[in-house]
Parts: sequence; structure tokens; C-alpha cells
Amino acid sequence: MSALATDIVTGAIFGSALTAAGVYQPSVIFSQMQLRSYHMLQVFLGASATSALLVHIASRTNHCPVQTRSPSSLGRVPYIGNIIGGLMIGIGMATTGACPGTVIVQSALGVSSGPYVACGGVLGGITSVKLLPILKRTFPDRAITSNKATENGKNEVKKFVPTQAHTVHEKYGYSINTVLFVYEVLCLGMIATTTIFAPSTSAYFSPMLGGLFIGGAQACSIVLSRKTLGVSTGYEQIGQAFWSVASPSTGNGPLSYNSIRFALGVFLGARALATYIPALVSAEAAVSVPRITAVVGGAVMVFGARLAGGCTSGHGISGMATMSLASFYTVAAMFTGGISYSLLPS
Repeated sequence: MSALATDIVTGAIFGSALTAAGVYQPSVIFSQMQLRSYHMLQVFLGASATSALLVHIASRTNHCPVQTRSPSSLGRVPYIGNIIGGLMIGIGMATTGACPGTVIVQSALGVSSGPYVACGGVLGGITSVKLLPILKRTFPDRAITSNKATENGKNEVKKFVPTQAHTVHEKYGYSINTVLFVYEVLCLGMIATTTIFAPSTSAYFSPMLGGLFIGGAQACSIVLSRKTLGVSTGYEQIGQAFWSVASPSTGNGPLSYNSIRFALGVFLGARALATYIPALVSAEAAVSVPRITAVVGGAVMVFGARLAGGCTSGHGISGMATMSLASFYTVAAMFTGGISYSLLPS
């Protein structure tokens, strides 16, 4: 299968899974951030737990290498980009009722705010291509300087950036099998706890089944494209294409469109499921999002995703599946930002 077909097919499977799981509806995301429903969290944890098993199997069988997400650093603070970016993603989700992936499904299924959030996301992607390099230059990774006497008696000054453990098992010295087992137990425990004390009243499939749908999409991505799911890079690629035309003298080499093709597949998959198997698409009461709020929220959300190096799918579903510390920081900040913003007095 060609790269073009692979990107579109894997995107279509992911888009149909998001649609069937019901997490694309603004009401579901708003309810989660307001702590009125835990459908989104349950699907999210189910998808991540399933993905963790799949990633581990793929790694052990050498089908595809585990690509752990690195820290987003500004200066000497290694995870500050993940934390700030995660907060921005959460606030954007709390204002728009979307994430960088679900907004594509919303646009495909005619959710009124979807196209405006998507336009804001494109603006965020365009802006990030210009501003993030400036931030990185303003707050560079600072090397540690050491003075060491050489054999001839002279001091030699060396600069180096210390290596860091990027995963939970590397950081704390446990085996990946132990960490994976604990993660699976924690995910299932949180799903069970929220199901018991806050049972879902959603008309969608059970959250666990929805998580398995998305996990199935992850399996297809690993098998077909040998990589894990992620959406927000598509907005960055649109930004790079924009600046290659608007300011060709500042081009950064050849353009890539693989994530854009994946996003197109998400759109087509959601549309196809709604058209040919409408019984799998449950409608909920429409939620009104002001247009300016949708655009600004979309821009903030995608800029934050690019600052953090991933979004809800890249960090939450795929990144945490690799036990990436950067992903855990990003997702924790995302929910903290979204819930805190939603609980502020109106």
C-alpha cells in the first residue's frame, strides 16, 4: 500500500472510531471538563491502556520501534513546554468543546462550531511555525560547563547537555513489564471507579467499548504505517506550507504532508460512518459556541499542542502508551487547565 493510501486509511479508521466512541461531541468534552460526566475520560483511558499493550507487543516483536516523545524544553526547565502547552490545550478544549482531532470529526458531521475551531487551529499551526523557533532561541537549552585539567596542566572547558530519562521505567529503574502492568491496573481502576460513582448516561456505546474502538485504530496504525496515532502535526504542516508560499526565503527544506493526509482520512472516515452506518452515530443536544470563541480557542489549543509536541491523541493515547514522562506531564496539565478554567465563576 502506498504512503498516501496508508495515511488516509489509518486516518479514516481513527475518524470512524472517534465518531463511534462519541467523544467528538462538544457536550461530551464540556461535561468532562465541568466534572459532570466522565465518558470522555473513560474512553480516553481505555484507548490509552489498549494502546500501551499494542505498543509493547509491537516493540517486543520488532514490528516498529517505540518512539518516545521527548521533553519540550525552554531553558533549563525540561518539561515547561509540555506543562504550558498542556494548559493551553486544556483551556482550548474547555472553551471550544473540541480537541485537535475531534474538531475534524465535528467538521465532517456538521457540528456548527467545528469549522470555526478548525480555522482557529490552522491559525494556531501557522503561528506556531514562526513563534516556536523564536521561543526556542530566546530560551535555549543551556549546557552545563565543566572545567577539567588536561594532561599538560591546562584547564579545558567543556559544555554538555546531560542525558535525561524520557520514560517512567528509565527514570525510576523499573522494568517496562512492571510499569506496564501498574499502568493497566491504574487505567482499569479509574474506569471502574468513575463508572461506579458516576455512571454514564450517554447514548453512545459504553466508554470501555469506545476505548477499544480507538485502540483498534491504534492497532491499524501500527500495522499499516508502523507509527502511533497523532493529529496536531497536521496543523504544523499546513503552517509550513503556508509560510513556504508567503515567505519562501525562510523555507525550512522540503515539505511533508503525511499528517495532512491522515487528517483528511479522519474527515472521510467520520463522514463515511455517519452516511453508511448512521446507527453508530448518536446525536446529542447541540451546544452553541460563539464563533469568535471557537476561533480563538482553536488557535490557543493547537499552538499549545505544538508547544507541547503533541495533543490529546499524540500524548494522551499514544505518548502515555510508551510511558513517556513528557506525555504524562502534558496530559496532567491539559486536564488541570481545562477543569480549572471550566470551574471558574462565570
